[in-house]
Amino acid sequence: MFQSDVWSYGILLWELFTLGDDPFKEFETADKLTSFYESGGRLPKPAFMPDDMSSIMSQCWLEDPTDRPTFSMLKKMTESVLRVTNPQVMNAPNTMKFFWFKSTEVHHIV
Repeated sequence: MFQSDVWSYGILLWELFTLGDDPFKEFETADKLTSFYESGGRLPKPAFMPDDMSSIMSQCWLEDPTDRPTFSMLKKMTESVLRVTNPQVMNAPNTMKFFWFKSTEVHHIV
């Protein structure tokens, strides 16, 4: 796996917790998107995302790819968050619960 895959995983987390919102809808061109990221811009934390999961997502988007976690690290970090924040997720809307549990199934595959 490549560290760009880790970046993409962070985007996937964002999409899961926004219930499938388009992360790039604000950008009219690829140049504007590139400029946003090169200037340090990142997507905002979704409303139903636990803070610990937001931290994981942010680590996926570190500028230096070698500073990003590996997928093995992401799996361990996510399992840890699940143990601590599961009640918070259970209070989220039903659709959010579905996406949360589906995302954990992906971790078991990875």
